[in-house]
Amino acid sequence: MSDDLERRLKELLEKRANVGSSTHRRVVDSVGALPDRRRRRPAPTLLAVAAVAALALVALAGVYVMQRPPDVAAPTASASTSPPTPTRQLRPVWAIDLASHLDCDGPPSSIGLGITPETAASSDAASLTPDDAFDAIRRAYPMLPPTGFTPTLIDDHWALQRYIVDGRPKVHVVATDQVAGVAPGNGWRIVGLRTCDPSEF
Repeated sequence: MSDDLERRLKELLEKRANVGSSTHRRVVDSVGALPDRRRRRPAPTLLAVAAVAALALVALAGVYVMQRPPDVAAPTASASTSPPTPTRQLRPVWAIDLASHLDCDGPPSSIGLGITPETAASSDAASLTPDDAFDAIRRAYPMLPPTGFTPTLIDDHWALQRYIVDGRPKVHVVATDQVAGVAPGNGWRIVGLRTCDPSEF
């Protein structure tokens, strides 16, 4: 019992005139021995709310564990120091079926049929630039026009030169620095050459 409540109770008892002195003294003296008021028990609804909240937290924790992605192993030191392998680009449309890009009076010439990505990879004649590669192929095939080719068209890692007569393409040459079997960045090589008959030049 609090001191303030005990004091007020004693004052109230002493004001009562009809209580005898001995009885009065026993009651007054016993006020200090009264037990403290018990704490109130929580209402049943509060217990139910707390139980539901605890169950909800457990359920959320279970969902999080189930949806968490699996642990990914940390990359090793050797994997993090090695540079990523560059991806090769697909051959552009103008570098596929080269004879279909020609406008010949007759059938296309057999010049350049042996030039494939495989033969380009086996060749050591890599050039620093596409123009150097085109100059090298013109020197290797003396029947090709030495000059008069259109400016080089570059599409990322692919390059094209054409020889055009009266608006009609007669030579179609393709170079790339992405040859199968050769590490990227090791120079430009001719991977396609188709021409009309040299008489049409």
